Amino acid sequence: HQRDREYKYLQLRYLYLEGRYFIRSGEYQKGIHDIQKVISYARELKQSDFLLEGYRQIIYYCIQTENIPEMRYYTELALDASVQANNHEAIAVNLRLKGLYHLMIGDEEQSLHHLYQSIDCFRLTDSLRSKYSIQIAAALDYLAEIEQIRGNFTTALAHQKEAIDLTENKIAE
Repeated sequence: HQRDREYKYLQLRYLYLEGRYFIRSGEYQKGIHDIQKVISYARELKQSDFLLEGYRQIIYYCIQTENIPEMRYYTELALDASVQANNHEAIAVNLRLKGLYHLMIGDEEQSLHHLYQSIDCFRLTDSLRSKYSIQIAAALDYLAEIEQIRGNFTTALAHQKEAIDLTENKIAE
């Protein structure tokens, strides 16, 4: 049954959940192994949602371990896959993660550019703005960090206040 498409799809779902669990609990090698399989199966089965989620999990791993070279590679792959899938929400999330990458390497201008693009994508409609308020707040938090680095404390505080207002009474993971 390993060649059966439905079996592979179920295995894809299981590996995604298991890999995500291992990464979050710090068992990185097990988690990355599972997520690499998820990416491979997702490509084979043309499951763009799982492909994007697999990339996102590897990016989270790169953030946790400060693996900058891999983070760059996977943020590019994730953004390209988001555009190919015409998934506007994934594009916005991946723009934010790319902005974080640029912040981590000290490229403030590129970081600002990607973070503002991410926020713009999330604010296209009221329903997106409401659904992704936590994502917008995360981007605003990074913008505040950049402004703080630059010594623009008033602007940094304004971004933080807006982020807090967006997340008030929101349940987040």
